[in-house]
Formats: sequence, structure tokens, C-alpha cells
Amino acid sequence: MIIRSDSDYEVWIPAGSEITQSNLPIKYNLLPGFNPIGLSLTKPSTWIPALHGKVHNFSNKKDLKTLLKFLALVNSLHFYCLLFIKKLFYKKIKVIFTTMCAFSFKSLYVLEAGKIDIEAYCRLTNTAERRGKLSEIINYKDFIENSKAFTYVKVFFGTETNAYMKKIGLDNDSRGFISKFPSRQKIQYKRINSSQITISFLGFPTRHKGQQHILPILKAVSLNKPEIMWQIQLFENDQRIPKITEISGNTKIFEGKISSQSMDNALLTTSLICLPYDTEAFKYNSSAMMYQSTDFLVPILTFTGSAFAEEVEKFNCGLVAIDQKDMITRITNLDLNLINNWIEGCKKYNNYRNKSNYDFLDILTD
Repeated sequence: MIIRSDSDYEVWIPAGSEITQSNLPIKYNLLPGFNPIGLSLTKPSTWIPALHGKVHNFSNKKDLKTLLKFLALVNSLHFYCLLFIKKLFYKKIKVIFTTMCAFSFKSLYVLEAGKIDIEAYCRLTNTAERRGKLSEIINYKDFIENSKAFTYVKVFFGTETNAYMKKIGLDNDSRGFISKFPSRQKIQYKRINSSQITISFLGFPTRHKGQQHILPILKAVSLNKPEIMWQIQLFENDQRIPKITEISGNTKIFEGKISSQSMDNALLTTSLICLPYDTEAFKYNSSAMMYQSTDFLVPILTFTGSAFAEEVEKFNCGLVAIDQKDMITRITNLDLNLINNWIEGCKKYNNYRNKSNYDFLDILTD
């Protein structure tokens, strides 16, 4: 998206970051956080970042919040200096925070106080507000209100769902936009043209992912549709594995975390993915697994009530069931034409994901 904007651009990440590659040039310009770089006595450039990172991790381990706040301020002042230098060469600068954190909030306050004229594009996710010991610094509603009085830093906000935008009070704010996780569609054409259907439960089985629904759905559907193939990701040595293999011999089990290549291969052979998530836990959330699946043109099966279920219905990229019983009925009555219509809906959803960011970042498209 940034490449298409005909802008000069750089990716700034902390020294020591685990990010090793990008389709954009990376510059390790920022001071480290939880991933400090190694100290090398023969490389003076590592001395300050390495020391900073070690102090940061020590403070986090010992719960020294005052010191952690001070280090966040140091990071912000360093960021200010880098942008101050950039302003000597560029009249207009856009800063994109792909996800906000304590450092991001502190930096924007420092930039405003330092009279640095920039545009800041801030993606707000509901996980950041409860992440880490400095989460108390991250109060979206306070920052949204305070930033209205900013003179130099022009702030725009992106959320992943309409429900979350409304929750934090951006639904009637002209600075609020939807900013979905961008799509990099893996395949351009897909059509289910055989009687074989593969339904997958994929994604690491963390809390609220609806693992308790797998056995009842598998058991009930297999009675009427024994030809359906299944792919299921569970914890290692999950007690459900023997019961699942007993119910259906057409089942492939993935245990624990799997490689990105294994996930890609699983999605390539998936007709539909079942995401029976807890609707209360995902009331405001998007779904990373939904993003990944629709990139492979895999339609979604989920329960009504979650924020991402609204998108499934809006773009007709899958089915939304009222409850477990309703989902079983709908899966049993699946037909190929219905699935292929949902595949077309996945394409529309992927286009929407990217358009949401073009609008958010004010990037013109052809």
C-alpha cells in the first residue's frame, strides 16, 4: 500500500527486534524493548541499545514501573530526535503505528510538546489496553479526547471493527476509520468442483476459541455426512484426540503450534474453516484466523454475536449460526454452489480489507 502511494518510506523498528524481513526496507532506528541486542565491546554502536534493553528487562522483571515509565520517555525522546532530523529534509511526514503501545502514546505527547508537525496514523486494538505493566499508560478514550487539542500532531485512528470503534467513542469522530489487517491474497482463483468437502478447525487453541464444540459437531455431522474430511488443531496430547479419531477416520490432527508452511498447506486443502469462538470474548474483536483463511479464499463458519461474524454476513463469505445445534444443521445441509458463492464473498472481503486502509491512510488508488 505504501509502495503504491509514490512516497519515500522507511520502516523503523527497535534494535534487537525479532522481525527479520519485510517487503519494505527496514531501519533499526529505535531503542529496544523486550528484545535487547547483544553487547559487543568491539562495536560501540551496540553499547547504548544493549544497556537500555537490559535495564528495560530488569525493570520489567522486578516490577519497577517508575523506571519503566522513564525508559518509555527516553524512547520517546529518541524518537522525537529522529523525526526532528527528518523534518529538516521533508515538509510532510506521516507516521504509521501499526499497533499502539505505551511508547507510541508517550511519543505523540512528546512530539506535540516539541512542536513537530506530523500526521500520525494510530491503529487501536483492544488487546493493547491490557498488555504489559505499562498498560495503565494506554487509555484510548483519554488520548482520543486529549488529542483533539493537539496543534502540531494531526492524529487519525484506525480500529478493526465497527463495534470496537463505537466502544471507544470514535463512531462519531471524523478522525476514526476502519483499518483491517491488509490482505495479501494467496490464491486468485478457487472453486470447489467435487463432492469432497474438507472442514477445518485451525488456529492455536487458546481460550475462547470454542474447542468444546469440536467433538459434538464432528460426531453429529459424521452421522449424516461420513464423507466429509476434517482437519483439527489441538493442544499436544489433547484428551479429545482418541475420541475424534474414533468418530471419523477422515480426520487429520495437528498438535500444538504448527509452522507457517503447515498452516498454509492446511488452508490450501480446506473448503471451509470453523471458528466457533466465544461470542462475548469476541464481541469487539476481529479474527486473525479469519484474515488468514480468506487470503486463501476459505469461507468462515462461526456463531452470530462476534464482531467478525457481522463481516461474514455483510460480505457473504461464509455462514453464521445461532448456536451449536444450528451450526450442525447448516453444515449437514452444505452444497457446492453455496460454498462457491462464499468464495466470491471472500474476494470481496479481501478487497474491502485493503480499501479500508487506503481510506485510513489517505492513499489514492487507481
